[in-house]
Amino acid sequence: MPSAGRDNATAAEGAAQALLLPEHAGDDDAPCAGGSASVLGAVCNVSTSVVGAGIMSIPAAMRVLGVAPAVALIAGVAVLARVAVDFMLRYTRGAPSYAALMGDAFGSAGAALLNVFVALNGFGTLTVYLIIIGDVVSGTASGGVAHPGVLQEWEESEVMDGVLRNFGPSTLNVAYFQELMVVLCSQGEKHSMASVYGGCLALQDGGVPIKFPVAGIEMGLVLDTQEFGGDGSPLILSDITGAEDGSGDMDLKIAGNESGISAFQMDTKVVGITLPVMEKALLQAREGRQHILNSLRFTSAISILLAVVFMLISSGIALYALFKGTATMPRMFPDFSRLSSPFELFTAVPVIVVAFTFHFNVHPIRAELSKTSDMKVAVRVSLVLCAAIYAAVGFFGFLLFGDATMADVLANFDRSSGAGVPQALNDAARLSYALHLVLVFPLLLFSLRVNVDELLFPGRRPLAADTRRFVSLTAVLMAVLYVLAIAIPSIWTLFEYSGSTFAVTISLIFPGAIVLRDVHGIAKRKDKALAATMIVLAVVTSSIAIASNIMSSISDEDRGGHVAGRR
Repeated sequence: MPSAGRDNATAAEGAAQALLLPEHAGDDDAPCAGGSASVLGAVCNVSTSVVGAGIMSIPAAMRVLGVAPAVALIAGVAVLARVAVDFMLRYTRGAPSYAALMGDAFGSAGAALLNVFVALNGFGTLTVYLIIIGDVVSGTASGGVAHPGVLQEWEESEVMDGVLRNFGPSTLNVAYFQELMVVLCSQGEKHSMASVYGGCLALQDGGVPIKFPVAGIEMGLVLDTQEFGGDGSPLILSDITGAEDGSGDMDLKIAGNESGISAFQMDTKVVGITLPVMEKALLQAREGRQHILNSLRFTSAISILLAVVFMLISSGIALYALFKGTATMPRMFPDFSRLSSPFELFTAVPVIVVAFTFHFNVHPIRAELSKTSDMKVAVRVSLVLCAAIYAAVGFFGFLLFGDATMADVLANFDRSSGAGVPQALNDAARLSYALHLVLVFPLLLFSLRVNVDELLFPGRRPLAADTRRFVSLTAVLMAVLYVLAIAIPSIWTLFEYSGSTFAVTISLIFPGAIVLRDVHGIAKRKDKALAATMIVLAVVTSSIAIASNIMSSISDEDRGGHVAGRR
């Protein structure tokens, strides 16, 4: 039987090696020690990092710009994001993070400045996530018009009321309903080994940095199968139920991964279990654990799939409404009569920039691959995929709701949408993307927590090794995010200011500055010209957007109806 200590140490060494980038990462074929992930897996991870809450305001941005300029802006920002990532990968010299890359170019001050901007951008993004999830579940209001959430709609539903009446309450009691669902979903006879995998998945979803995932499986044994109609040879059972446990001769619980066993428990009812039988049971258990662990690899794929589902549902609803005559083709260019000034067009730029800000996750995803060229391919494919999703969601959202498009388009998918489609389909559109945000939330919370920890506790031991600091920091961050989500009235407000400052600096200005700094002397004249152009575009557009936002706020203008108050 494998040694748990030795196998765990080996796996830990492999995990540590996976975090180390090659010394000369500028070489596209430079190997990365320990990197074994596929390009497809990297595409899923990059796409999950890209597609976030920003997609919800793209229909509103398209309302400001018109379809043609908005699609052109999406394509342009995607190209700039690809260029910025190429710059980051080219200048990586063993740096395991974006902060280390900035530190290599500008010293400790550069790394600290990046951490500040990433932390502030993370606060804004996660606050938007909470606002959207709250709007979907609990509802919102804008301009005196109430947009109920799915729980409010279900509470008013005659079908739901009839179902719940049989259980006691005549109206929807959220706590009672949640408890009921937990009970219904946990009626399996075996829980102990399922809790190993479930607990591991919960840790990952919560952003807890674990060394590697583990899974548990319960094995059974029928030593003499003749009494059950068999040939008398021992029969090993995997993932046994209560009845199989009661009738069997062995109950073996094993937890671990493909590298070894971390814990086990064995109960026997008979004597004479031979080593060959045990060896077969252990090998069969290993195959079972690996089968369970393989499902973890699809988490990112499921997350991006939910975004695609939302795109398909919204496009289907829009086409149905167009066919029924309740929707009209959206305008291709901006309507200047609805704008306070032409400069208001620039307020849509930060929304698109936020939607393509994922640069702080480039190095962790790169560390899982064997070659830098694989990361470049993954980034290109992901950006094309995400740009297509953004353009489709923006177009069909604008087509469906027209000038009534809210900053959070999910709020439009309620009973007052007037799309003429079943409410269940509207709810499916809202819930599919709310679930996507729930899955992406831990990934961004992990990045935020690491950056805040580096800022507040430099030089301390790793956060994962300090439970008290980890729990305290997580609790404080979640409390601050919750307060911000309640206090800030609209996701458009956050996108306007965070996109014009933090997001544009992280995604465009810092990568361009690294090239202009050129500490390794590898930049070509074309590279420096492109980097300077990126910085100038970012500074000019952001300055105009910020000035326009401030002027509109002072004059208390509605900015064409895009500011969506939550109450």
